[in-house]
Amino acid sequence: MRLIKFSLLLLLSGVFFSCQKELDYEADPLAHGTLKKDISGNCLPSTVNGLYQMSVALTASNFIDVQVELTNAGTYEVYTDTVNGFSFRGVGSVTETGTQSIRLIGQGTPIAEGTNVFTIHFDGSTCTSEVVVTGPGTPQAGYNLGGAPGNCTGATLTGTYTEGVTIGAGNSVTISINVNIIGVYSITTNTVNGIQFSNSGYLGTTGQQTLILNASGTPTAAGNFTFVVSNGVDNCSFTVTVTGTTPPENPDYFPLTANSNWTMHRVGGAATDTTYYEVSQYEAAFAGNNYRAILNKDNGTVIDSIPSRKLDAKAFQYFTTNLGGTLLNNISAEVQILDTSLNAGATWSGNLGSGTTPLGNVTVTYNANIVERGVQAVVAGNSYSSVIKVHFSYSADAGTGPTEAVSQDIWFARGKGIIYNKVQVVGSAATENELVRAQIF
Repeated sequence: MRLIKFSLLLLLSGVFFSCQKELDYEADPLAHGTLKKDISGNCLPSTVNGLYQMSVALTASNFIDVQVELTNAGTYEVYTDTVNGFSFRGVGSVTETGTQSIRLIGQGTPIAEGTNVFTIHFDGSTCTSEVVVTGPGTPQAGYNLGGAPGNCTGATLTGTYTEGVTIGAGNSVTISINVNIIGVYSITTNTVNGIQFSNSGYLGTTGQQTLILNASGTPTAAGNFTFVVSNGVDNCSFTVTVTGTTPPENPDYFPLTANSNWTMHRVGGAATDTTYYEVSQYEAAFAGNNYRAILNKDNGTVIDSIPSRKLDAKAFQYFTTNLGGTLLNNISAEVQILDTSLNAGATWSGNLGSGTTPLGNVTVTYNANIVERGVQAVVAGNSYSSVIKVHFSYSADAGTGPTEAVSQDIWFARGKGIIYNKVQVVGSAATENELVRAQIF
């Protein structure tokens, strides 16, 4: 996980705000358990996804899915050693015990072709998984699909498929194939109901064998849906049943319920450019108000926090900043980030105090306005309704009138909280972050 100092006011902007740490909070538990493996120590099951080619850097499509048997929920890190110039790592948080699938994203660049054996580590347990790196001139594999042109022979689905729930690690279909030419392959089904199955890699033996296709996407509706697998020679099909869900309506645009947690991803960054947040169980008095801390955690360790509170329809956060070094001193103030009682076009403002610059004193102020309300928005492939979009402008005034220094756009979704955050420092490139996962209690 890439760590970026944060404030929910300027989420992940880092260079502007230093967050308060006066509130009490409890330590996040670490996940405990063991990697599942067979008698020979091979990860069981282990799904390798993607092409691995000599001198070609790995991407987010290069990953290994493994299963762990968890005895304690919490944050986790599953990783491999580095072999032949590349490795795999997965970090995150789980809320349930039992068997869980974990995805390890590849990183690095393979140096040479050949078979590479990786040792995967989690909580003191290990297992192994093989990855084949191909070289220049490796031929395309030749194979037939079992059951073509009808139902795919022995098609076996894993994982659950629920309307509106994004598919994660562990969702796949296993089909039968007959390989007659060893080599590399890449195969993808059609996209149906927001779901697709795919995989690529190397088939190193001929004859009857199975092939695992990993699922991705977000089911948009409940029902039975047919997928077609095609390798350019023949095709077969299988059916996926998606169950419906009717989650309870949560009217909160800025949830501060204890233990609620979510993950943000930096737009344009690597798959691992994510930051995990969790709401503390406790409230504490601070600067004359009662706040609940929103904690920024890395593998269970709190690395930052921001005091947050709500009063009727309004939401507030308290921060300390020197505007990324623009000021010679820090200023501390509470900022109103939302008022759900207002309609589109409504505004509010605030005075954040005085700061000192090499050219003299300045007064720092902000203005906010609701750009849109009750609209739909798609963020990180997920669709949200009842979204409120708020624009902020932060200015410094040396006595000759306010000059904008920073602008910001925050999108709030009902029942989820902040789903998108864009920060633009005047004269610099914008920083954008999007919600990729949320668990709101």
